[in-house]
Amino acid sequence: MAASKQSNFWKKAQDIHERRCDADLLYALLMSPTREIKVDGQQMLLVDRILSAFFVIISKKNAPSFEDSRRIREARAFLTSEMADTDLKIFNVLMMLNREPELQDIVRSGFDMKSAYNLWGDECIYHFDAFLAHLNGMVEATLNWNYNETNIVDVVRNFVQAARLHYTMT
Repeated sequence: MAASKQSNFWKKAQDIHERRCDADLLYALLMSPTREIKVDGQQMLLVDRILSAFFVIISKKNAPSFEDSRRIREARAFLTSEMADTDLKIFNVLMMLNREPELQDIVRSGFDMKSAYNLWGDECIYHFDAFLAHLNGMVEATLNWNYNETNIVDVVRNFVQAARLHYTMT
C-alpha cells in the first residue's frame, strides 16, 4: 500500500467522504456510485440500487405501456447489467431524475440535514432544487446537441462530469 494511503490524512479524508455519502444521497451517487450497500442481505452497488428502484417506480407509474416497449425492456436489461458503464448508469439516473417529481422526492428524503458532513447543511433541499433547475438546462441542451455513434460516449461522460462539478462546486 502506498505511504499516502497509510497516512492519517488519507484515512481522515476517506472517513469524511464516507460520512458525506451517508448524509447526501445525490453526493453519494455522483461521487461514490460504486459504493457497496446492503439490500435484503445482499451486497449491491449504490448506482445499481438507485437505477433499479427508479425503473420500478417509472414502470409502475407508466404501466402497462412502459413494459410493452421492446426498446425500454432492452435498455433496462442492459443498464441493470454489469456490462453497462457506471457513467452511463448515472447519466440515465439523472435523466430520469430530471423528468420525474416522485424520484426527486426520493432523493430529497436521502438528505440528513442535521449531519455536519452534509455539504449544504439545512440548505441542502434548496441546493438540490437549484441543481435540478440546472440539470433541466443540461438535459435540454444535451438532447438538442448533435450527437452520434462517434461522440456519444464523450457526450455522456461530459454530462456526468459537469453534473458532478455543478453539484459539488456551487
